[in-house]
Amino acid sequence: MRTNRLLTRVAGCLACLYAGIVAVRLSAQAPQTDAPASAPTVALSAGVADGLSGYRFEHGGRAFADLVTLADGSMLLGKAMEWADQVLIFGVDGTPEAIDATNVERIEYRRLARHRAKPDRPDLTVAFIERLPRDQSLHGKVIQEDGVSRLATDPGKVASAPRPGATVTFRVNVLNAGWRASADTTCRILIDGNEIKSARLGPLEPGATTTIDATWAWQEGAKVIRVELAASDAAPEINRWNNTFEDSLRAQAVAVVVARSVLERFRSSPNAVDSFCVEDWVQYQLRCLNALFARSVYPTTPAGVTERVRCDRIVVVDDPEDAAQREQWEAGLRQGGKADGLAEYAAIMIFDRAPSDDSLNYAALKVDWERLKNVCLQLGLVDLMKLDTRPDQCLATDRNGRYVNRQHLYPWPRTLMHTPGGFRLTEIESAYLNRVVGRPRGLQGEYLYALPSKIRVVVRANNGRPLEAVTIDAYQLHGKGEYAGMIAGVGARDPLYSAPTDALGSLTLLDQETPEYTTPNGYSLRANPFGRIASDGSNGLLLLKLAHGTGPEEFHFVRVVDCALAALQGSRDEMVIDIRTRFAAHETPEAQASTAILMDPRDPPRTPATAVWYMGSMRPSRQVDEFRVFRRTSLGGEDIAPWQLVAVKRREDPTSWLRYDGAYWQPLAGTRAGYSADTFFAVSTVDREGRESALASPGFLACQKDALKLAIHRDHAIITLTGDGPTQLLWWDGQVGTQPYGVRNLRFPGYRPAFAGIAINADGRVVITDPVNHLLAFYDDAGELTELIPPREAWPGFASDEPGEFYAPWDVAVDESGRIYVADFANDRVQILDGSGRFTGLVDESAGFRGPHAVAVSNKHLCVTDRDGSRCRVYDISGDSPVFVREIPRLFDADRALVGREGRVYLTGRLAPKHDIGVLVFNPDGDGARFDRVEAESKIDMGKVYSPRGMYFFINALGDDYGYFVNSFPFDVRRVRLDYTPP
Repeated sequence: MRTNRLLTRVAGCLACLYAGIVAVRLSAQAPQTDAPASAPTVALSAGVADGLSGYRFEHGGRAFADLVTLADGSMLLGKAMEWADQVLIFGVDGTPEAIDATNVERIEYRRLARHRAKPDRPDLTVAFIERLPRDQSLHGKVIQEDGVSRLATDPGKVASAPRPGATVTFRVNVLNAGWRASADTTCRILIDGNEIKSARLGPLEPGATTTIDATWAWQEGAKVIRVELAASDAAPEINRWNNTFEDSLRAQAVAVVVARSVLERFRSSPNAVDSFCVEDWVQYQLRCLNALFARSVYPTTPAGVTERVRCDRIVVVDDPEDAAQREQWEAGLRQGGKADGLAEYAAIMIFDRAPSDDSLNYAALKVDWERLKNVCLQLGLVDLMKLDTRPDQCLATDRNGRYVNRQHLYPWPRTLMHTPGGFRLTEIESAYLNRVVGRPRGLQGEYLYALPSKIRVVVRANNGRPLEAVTIDAYQLHGKGEYAGMIAGVGARDPLYSAPTDALGSLTLLDQETPEYTTPNGYSLRANPFGRIASDGSNGLLLLKLAHGTGPEEFHFVRVVDCALAALQGSRDEMVIDIRTRFAAHETPEAQASTAILMDPRDPPRTPATAVWYMGSMRPSRQVDEFRVFRRTSLGGEDIAPWQLVAVKRREDPTSWLRYDGAYWQPLAGTRAGYSADTFFAVSTVDREGRESALASPGFLACQKDALKLAIHRDHAIITLTGDGPTQLLWWDGQVGTQPYGVRNLRFPGYRPAFAGIAINADGRVVITDPVNHLLAFYDDAGELTELIPPREAWPGFASDEPGEFYAPWDVAVDESGRIYVADFANDRVQILDGSGRFTGLVDESAGFRGPHAVAVSNKHLCVTDRDGSRCRVYDISGDSPVFVREIPRLFDADRALVGREGRVYLTGRLAPKHDIGVLVFNPDGDGARFDRVEAESKIDMGKVYSPRGMYFFINALGDDYGYFVNSFPFDVRRVRLDYTPP
């Protein structure tokens, strides 16, 4: 490396602050790959060697000092520029160093006044080259019929290229993007090095344009048109690189529509290629995409993608989104300027909003990957992000009839068609673009039709042998209809079909009938496991639920793009998917009943999570040799996040309980990093013959959560959580402990629920406060959303101080008569609704509530906690309206409170800031109360107490009163008997 290059590796963090810094964090575009970051590779960049770029850095004298932070923490200085799947760093001599984008953590574009100066010089550039007549496409001529994309025109009448010998006209649009009039200039136009025209251009004023037409007899096989602008050396320009321009003759035409304000704003600041015009920046965008095409090299595309795109024209309008203007410019892009004419473009890019002065520094220096992804969608590719789902989109159920909390994230996100960024296309996408090079565009996703004739799964037991009689239920991501965006079957809970594996552990996935159809490009749709494959790929995901014996069910995803890739790579007749499970083979030991998660004491930085299991009746048996502890991370399918062996525990007589101490969770890395670190632990039993049982019911740890409230509903508790991540509700019962729980919204399109307070309504429905959408949500026993109060038409919901409406409702309680009490947190009030949800009044308007966040009902009393947990007031609700009874002395971090039959008050909180949160008991004392005790752990049922929250009243079958609460992480449930008098 030359010593005079301004390209310095910095092994630390520069603390200097610069005006005009724009930071781009590349790592946020997609998760890191599985491979560790390697040292940056110094190589000639994509496009520099093959002519795709055309750009040269000519301003080394301005001392550019953009800061590029690499994945290993080291840094580079120079002029930074994104290019395909690389980041280029130019030194003062204009030589670029190419860094793989996966090794770049962050780019800071540190552009100062010297970099933004407007030189008093001209800057001639070729804005774009039109080719007349233009190629035609099928855009606007594709209709949906029987769930299949069909053409509304004869494809044979769509001209995608001139006939050999036909006369074509190249219209070269030349712009002066500088700040002084240009000098006389010679313009040469060449085809594959042969000049077809030479012309003299007179001076152009700043911002002015002119055109030069050149006619040519079309020749099959011709490749490149080149334009050379030769100005006098006595008239230096801002840039020289843009005096030479090359385009592929067979590239797909992209029409660019630009708002006038965008055009003008780009004149105010230099862009990524050092000029002051949107035209050069647009060319940079499309050439960057061409370079990314060239870099998409696979066994089936050894030369990368050979298709190219070019800017065919730039149309400037005042407002591209204005209805009248849009109608006009859209017609102008069609044959004859008619709205029903054939489209004369392969793709459109629309720049409809002018960036602000600050954001222009970002937009003008960066590749707009989102728009380039959109160009690829118009070229026929599908958006792989449509295969990403949330747990609440899964309508499959487990053996207990509860909705399954499983999600799918596309496992290779570092590709342009999933994550907009400098990531290569996938192999199936690259092969498709090569197959349809130069053909009219307008169809999308047709390459997904090319599937193997048969797709078969083979299920294997934990010993690796094929497993017979595994029941497979198939569900599918729906692209449209009643369950659009949901993973469902023929109904909300019913699978598409259910079938067992045969003696070889095999099951051929059942084909769904489709209309037979062949696209103009030769792709044929026939019966297949995905049925009528949506043109946008939105139904290209199957979920297979596997069940065998009494062990935990497993869930595996099958993607249509993977099946199409298998066919491309040679598996045209049959694709075999090998599914390895933790199911037990025949004649194996009995599995444990469950795996519990304990923590004692609870000091997160030091205390491990403890998985424990009970040997029970198997203790006397000498056939048990060892136990194996497995961990599974995330709510993804077992195909993405399988069970991993983390420990082996030998049998230790005479102990009835065994345990494994381990880390709370192990976040997924690489292509799986988008998933949460929610973690399951489970145990299997191994006998002395080496035979392994199925897994016990797993224990569960919700990652980075805090408990809010809970409610007891029949034989289980439902717990609300706060914190990032997909798990927002927990189910707890005495058999399986704490498990993820999910509710589903099938009635209110667009509503995304949030959860805080929870109670059981008089009709048995679960009512939950939603502080984000400012409402109450009611769910039935199946977990399905049935009602919202107040009703809303648009989301997110809005806050209101009207009666019966809310502003961040935080908690809810229901009394024996069905009245609903809502802690309307941000409105500083507690509202009363009747059983139908109609407003009937307020609780104690004279109380001066401030931020009420906890309400609870017990024994005809209502307790309201507010003022950041410092105050709790008790009301008698046996009559028509609440009557104040007493106020508890000053508290800290208090939550819900309950009143026993003898008037004692039980609440979770503390008496002083330095005390631990516990269950506090107060005796009534007139309109006040006297502190009695912190309830001893010996009086708490089901275990120890750790920062309890969310007290909930419940009467058991024997008529005893209990207050249930939830501990801190890992959120186990405890209870205290009310009005129990210690001896």
